[in-house]
Amino acid sequence: MLSATLLSSCSVKEDRSVCPCRLEIGIAAFLKYGPNPSAMIYFDDFPLVPHREGEFFITDVEKGDYNICVRTGNDEEVGRIHMIPPETEPDSLYSFRASVLCDGESKRVNALPHKQFCTVSIKVNGIEGSDITYKIKGSYNGLDILSGEPLYGYFEFPVFPSAEDGSLRFRLSRQGEDGNLSILSVKCDDAWNLPLGQWMKDAGYDWKAEDLEDFEADIDYSGARVTLRVCDWEIEEALVVTI
Repeated sequence: MLSATLLSSCSVKEDRSVCPCRLEIGIAAFLKYGPNPSAMIYFDDFPLVPHREGEFFITDVEKGDYNICVRTGNDEEVGRIHMIPPETEPDSLYSFRASVLCDGESKRVNALPHKQFCTVSIKVNGIEGSDITYKIKGSYNGLDILSGEPLYGYFEFPVFPSAEDGSLRFRLSRQGEDGNLSILSVKCDDAWNLPLGQWMKDAGYDWKAEDLEDFEADIDYSGARVTLRVCDWEIEEALVVTI
């Protein structure tokens, strides 16, 4: 049975096979995305909360296999489950997960952040007026950070066009391949349900990628054309598909 307190260290003369293992999780790479990342360690489904010492989360554990997860965010939301509040645009979530065998006196793991959100940029042409409203709708509103799987649940949130050029810019959390992503566009009594999920699929977007890429679209209402781009978030390459 795991102890809820830190295990004591062993002396030289003791049987070292029963000595605890000092587990250290390096978080230096996370700190550029915010000062307060959180970490959790799991033995089966039993959670252990390590303590923070500078650029590390540290705790002593019994020897065995553990799963760890690290995430950006705030002090109020910790653990493996990340849920997006209703009517709220997802935040810029970065996370890390790994399985670790603690079989010695110490084990150090350097956590590398992986991008769990997609920034969508849409340029809108061929429609005028300041009375247009937009709402983003979909079927996955959370993430199990330990498994890396999106969590099923309906979501919607409003998006407001740029005052400068009417373009849209918003974030999406990791979605399932069967997610029903759409943009509801309303102007007076006219409404358009734009198939964002299908556009991303046509462009070859990969929701299972370890680091999610960003996505761009140019919508021309007058010419009934949509140009799609999948923009890698780290290197500036683009796959362009016109439909």
